[in-house]
Amino acid sequence: MPRQPRPHWFRMLFMLRGSVLPRIAFQLVLTFAMGCWAWYASRLPWPWNLSYTPAPFGFLGVSLAVFLGFRNSASYDRWWEARKLWGLVVIHARSVARQSVTLLDSPARAQQIVRLLAAFVHALRYQLHDCDPRAGIAPWLTSDELATVMAAPCRPQAVVTLIAQQLAEARRAGEIDPILLPAIDSQLAGLEFALASCQRIAGTPLPFIYSLIIHRTVHLYCIALPFGLAQTVGVLTPLVTTFVAYPFFALEALAQEIEEPFGTSGNALDIAGMSQALAEELLASVPPAELAGA
Repeated sequence: MPRQPRPHWFRMLFMLRGSVLPRIAFQLVLTFAMGCWAWYASRLPWPWNLSYTPAPFGFLGVSLAVFLGFRNSASYDRWWEARKLWGLVVIHARSVARQSVTLLDSPARAQQIVRLLAAFVHALRYQLHDCDPRAGIAPWLTSDELATVMAAPCRPQAVVTLIAQQLAEARRAGEIDPILLPAIDSQLAGLEFALASCQRIAGTPLPFIYSLIIHRTVHLYCIALPFGLAQTVGVLTPLVTTFVAYPFFALEALAQEIEEPFGTSGNALDIAGMSQALAEELLASVPPAELAGA
């Protein structure tokens, strides 16, 4: 979800970007049509006239609102945890880059590690999107490294292993004091923790039964509602029904979108933009002279 300035309150009334309105437009049109039929049927004799008291809808509406609140709270918890985990990726990646530049005696080795960190960030992005990362990570890896990473079942973890191998080679070559290695290794462990936690969120959705129950209840409620309002609001039944149905449909659709924080919907995290920004920041942490001499 790209960050954008908050628009004027009047403009927000008509905005479609970031809105779930396109997703629920058909349901709203259907609800409006049911309202039209309920109003027309209220003027006909039984069995066409299904009008009944609206009292039960008040109690059912409150219960439905509670369930929707729980559903959205659970989805938002997943969205916010995903954002915090990406923050951990940023913290640990920055720390590995800083320690490599300042603690390694070989500028070329430090540049290689930072380059691998950029590859890790992009590999993680593609892993969470469940798509082929070759095009995104190829610019940061040698042909041998790319072959190794692409052959691994978990590409980001393979990149972390390559970074650890670079540190091991630096220790054997005397380019770093062995006492300092645990400090960098702890940051690599932090990257692995963030990776595994992100995979947990991406691979473990909320139990399907929650979505199923709420989806059915919302649609049954909004379909039956106009027949309970027809005798009370008359010709305004289609408009009132659609107005009442909008928040129920919208909240259900929003919960489905933010339940997948690493997805591609308009309200998912913009990990494509964040990964690109982090990779550029990591590469900028290496002094230009070191990049030139690498």
